[in-house]
Amino acid sequence: MHPIVLGITGHHNTGKTTVAQLLQTHADVRAMAFSDGIYAEVAQAFGCSILELSDRLGKAQPQRLLALQHCTDKAFVQRMQAHAEGDLQTPRSPRQILEWWGSEYRREQDPAYWVKHTLQRINHYRSHSCHRPIVLADLYKLNEAELIRSLGGAIWRIERPVNRPGFPR
Repeated sequence: MHPIVLGITGHHNTGKTTVAQLLQTHADVRAMAFSDGIYAEVAQAFGCSILELSDRLGKAQPQRLLALQHCTDKAFVQRMQAHAEGDLQTPRSPRQILEWWGSEYRREQDPAYWVKHTLQRINHYRSHSCHRPIVLADLYKLNEAELIRSLGGAIWRIERPVNRPGFPR
């Protein structure tokens, strides 16, 4: 029997990761994310840790180690020079680099790049006789939803009324 696959979607800061963590803790699921590969590739290319990239408080703060001059992936640097107006020395925020890496770089190479990457991780997990359900807490793209459905999975949408524009807090 294959594990159940659940994709969680919703606006930013609605609690998708929190729901995935609760399911991991209380329902023995395996939490994954489509963005896991982005974090891993950027950490390797810039010689930093995934924790440094994922710190919520520092995600929007430019960091010297994320200046394009420090990236070992020359194809990424070449591709991003237009976005950076040729400036390789200006510190960039983790959010900016992760967005460029995920969309302008990898999805530009192949729109299904991250879907294929995540499917490989799911298949690897399954091949090691792991039968726990899988939850992916960052479902944003249609091809990601198609993957979840093709695996017989379900999609949950998380909504928090306090995040809606004009809603009183």
